Amino acid sequence: MVNRLFVIAFIMLVLSSCVTTNIAPVGKQESFKLEEDERRIWNRSKEEQARINRSNLIYDDPALTAYVNEVAQNLIPENTIDRLNKGANQ
Repeated sequence: MVNRLFVIAFIMLVLSSCVTTNIAPVGKQESFKLEEDERRIWNRSKEEQARINRSNLIYDDPALTAYVNEVAQNLIPENTIDRLNKGANQ
């Protein structure tokens, strides 16, 4: 009897963990607020991007950009880009 109850409870737990949630993307939630440490990280990344943009360390080479993009595309599993684009368009 105890084993049967345990099995039923386990099955219910597994089934309830499979329930999907309908969570809006972060950018579309009006109530979404970054925590202080997250805000610091994003601000720091913006500062670093601005510093890189001013540094003359960015190559403006279309052939190099195409090559790097091709290598990156080969590293990503198939259908990942399609799934990401599909999710962004919803």
